[in-house]
Amino acid sequence: MKKITALFSGVLLMGSLMSLTGDWKTSMATMLTDFQTCKSANKGAECKTYCAKAIKTMYGVSDFDVAGKPGGMLDVNGVANYIKKSSNWKLLGDAGTQDILTQAQASANGNKAVVAMMPSDAGADHISVIAPGSLVSCGKAGLKCPNSVSFFINNPDKSYVGKPLAYSFKSLEGIKIYVRN
Repeated sequence: MKKITALFSGVLLMGSLMSLTGDWKTSMATMLTDFQTCKSANKGAECKTYCAKAIKTMYGVSDFDVAGKPGGMLDVNGVANYIKKSSNWKLLGDAGTQDILTQAQASANGNKAVVAMMPSDAGADHISVIAPGSLVSCGKAGLKCPNSVSFFINNPDKSYVGKPLAYSFKSLEGIKIYVRN
């Protein structure tokens, strides 16, 4: 009976992981199209909430929901400031370190929300969401980077789903990676 229970649990776990890896791509591709439409329609503040929307859609994290805000969520700076101050989020470290990049990908594959941000005085100049996937060569000092999703507020055509994290930033030095507990 224990073997059957363990086998059944393993099948359920595999099923949920397969739905995570398949469904997130479809959801994020739809969200990317919506984001680009938002930007072309000049909806302003609402378009700045897509990072929060991606984290919620991909990982079920509702930390950034705010009634009364455009899009009902925090903008990029609000997300960054929340993450930096919240006890629910932990700084893994600098993205210029292979060990940190490996931990980030493993956490995302374990269904934990992970983000990479370029901190600024206002909050963040940019945030990318680490997505489930594999580490791949990213051409940055021989590092292997995690899979990611990114919405570029000032350059929507550069936004993407499923590219290495290095695509989001000119350099990985100074980029901080956070994981939600």
